[in-house]
Amino acid sequence: MRGTGHSMRRHPFDITSKGIIVYPDKTVRAHLTGKTEAGKLVRETYEMLVRGEKVLTFMVKEAEVPSKEEIEKLKADVEKEKREKAELQKRLGEMRVKLENVVNTWKNCLIN
Repeated sequence: MRGTGHSMRRHPFDITSKGIIVYPDKTVRAHLTGKTEAGKLVRETYEMLVRGEKVLTFMVKEAEVPSKEEIEKLKADVEKEKREKAELQKRLGEMRVKLENVVNTWKNCLIN
C-alpha cells in the first residue's frame, strides 16, 4: 500500500483464511497490564510513586556546601594562580624578545 505510513515495530498478528490480522494495540496492552518486562518496571515505579517512595534518588546527589574557610582558601588559591600566570606570561614575553634579538643577530651575521 503505497503512500501509507508503516510501523517498523513488531506487532502480534494472526494468519487466517481471510488474510493477516495485525494487532498493534496488543503490544501496548501487554505493557499496561504488566505482561512485559517494560510493563512490569513501569507498574513497579508507578506503585512506588503512589506509596510516596522516592524513585529517582540515586540520580540526584545533594551538593555539599563548602565552609566559609574553604571558600576563602579557594579564592586565595585562585588569586595566587592568577599572579603566577601573569608572572609566567611576563617572562614568556621577555624570552620572546630575547629570542627575536638572537634571530636578528644571526640573520645579520649571515647577510654580512
